[in-house]
Amino acid sequence: MTEENNNLQPETNQNTGENIAPIVDNNQETISLSPEPQNLEASENVEASTNVNVGEVPPVQTDLNQNPPVEPKPSNPFPTQDVTASGFEEKKGQPNKIKKPLIIVGCLLVVALLGYFVIYPMVADIFMSSPKNVFEATIEKLTTNVSKSLDTVNLGNSSYDLDFKLDTNVEDLKSFADVDYKFKAGMDSKNQRLEAKATMIKKDKSEVGATMYVRDNYLFYKLSSDERIIKAMDLSQDEDFKKIFEQDESVNSEDIKYLMNKVKELAFKDLKEEDFVKEDTNITVNGSEIKATKNSLVINKEKLTVIYKSIFNGLYEDKKSMDIINEMGLTKEDFKKEFVDIKYEDIDDDLKLTINVYSIKKDVIGFDFYDKDERLVYYYSNEGNFEAAMNESDADNKISITGVKDGDITNVSCKVGKEEYLVLKVSTFTEEEIKFDYTFKIDENQKMTGTVDIKQSNNIVDANVSAKVGEEYIKSVVKLTIEQNAKIAEFDANSAVSISEEEQQKMLNNFLSTTKGTPLEFYSETLSENQNTASYYMYDGNTSNQNQTSNSF
Repeated sequence: MTEENNNLQPETNQNTGENIAPIVDNNQETISLSPEPQNLEASENVEASTNVNVGEVPPVQTDLNQNPPVEPKPSNPFPTQDVTASGFEEKKGQPNKIKKPLIIVGCLLVVALLGYFVIYPMVADIFMSSPKNVFEATIEKLTTNVSKSLDTVNLGNSSYDLDFKLDTNVEDLKSFADVDYKFKAGMDSKNQRLEAKATMIKKDKSEVGATMYVRDNYLFYKLSSDERIIKAMDLSQDEDFKKIFEQDESVNSEDIKYLMNKVKELAFKDLKEEDFVKEDTNITVNGSEIKATKNSLVINKEKLTVIYKSIFNGLYEDKKSMDIINEMGLTKEDFKKEFVDIKYEDIDDDLKLTINVYSIKKDVIGFDFYDKDERLVYYYSNEGNFEAAMNESDADNKISITGVKDGDITNVSCKVGKEEYLVLKVSTFTEEEIKFDYTFKIDENQKMTGTVDIKQSNNIVDANVSAKVGEEYIKSVVKLTIEQNAKIAEFDANSAVSISEEEQQKMLNNFLSTTKGTPLEFYSETLSENQNTASYYMYDGNTSNQNQTSNSF
């Protein structure tokens, strides 16, 4: 149907220019919108399209290749009206159009919704119907979590800045609450550099502290009371110092993740689907029985040998893995001797280890580990409730942890035997934040209560921790900043100076004079008092004997 027919435009007589109104016959269902000659013209066009070139044999007219007869249009049960008569203005030259981008967006939305609510659950259920896939998915989840943690740390070249503030009414700790603390530590294994800094910030915002550097096989230091960097000691012959950097290259987080993923891949490489078994079962979580699928892997001597060989031989044959292991301090020859060439006949013939992973559809809800018929450890969860235990065979030393969901709070109880030692009220437990209140049993008469709130964002960790016993309390605020690929011990080594022992003593005295109002002053006074007390008892309370003895030397 043409766009003009869609708009119900009245037709025009080509000879007179007058509009031809639609013919409506109330006694018949057929409605004619145009004169009959238009149908004849259409027939002529059909005939013209079937002309045959001279010299060619026309195709045989069969039921499959002949043109279908032109059938009359079906009748319209609704009388056609002039839309202008209904209050709508005629818009010439602007036929109704549906914008293509809107169609595309709509189709994508439908596909996305179908994928999320229909296709994904279907695929996930099919995938998790294989017990081997359940095991691999569980290991993948664990390694992914570890990888996320490693992403915040570059073990070979990172610095850690720690800000610490203390508030307390404990008498012996009050001196520590008058200042804020800043600590920094970093190591660059590849360039054999170390850096450590400790600073106290007093109430007047002045800083008291010291920085230690290791660079170019030398120990350097700098005190806050002096602008100079002191070149203190040659460490090139120090054996303990050499052990710190005995590997030429550092092992970073990417290397560890590579090894971890490689071991995961190799562990399942030679295991077949028939090595895994699944069955319907019931598990109990805090007294409630739950129907689940148990996915099991039984490891005997033969299967353990297959797994060991797959892992160790695979690592040995993988150049990158061996390079990383070599950086850790184990040569390829030693790795082969210790792991590849081992005698598997030393494994117990009656070995039977069973690992069970429990799932409901696509969700893993727990696991347990058996040695023969003894359950060594387990963890089961359901809808926010969970329980875990280990060392079950020893009733007095069994460690059990249970969690019960109560609205937005999860109540966690930790017991040893039948004795409850720790209770947590967990309000938040995510990758970004962990927050809970706790009660810890010190003895029959005393308990410690407090709160823990830890937030993590990128490479920054903020923690607020408090503890209270009776009327005494301690509150601390901690901020840890991790800088990857940090520049360690970055200073102008040519500006460092060497000074005599006499100058060092004078420099130390000047430094101690700036420690007033800090814990260093408190401990220096305490040290002096202890020395005087020791001298008093050494000379039976007679200080004159001390003076006489001192003078006699």
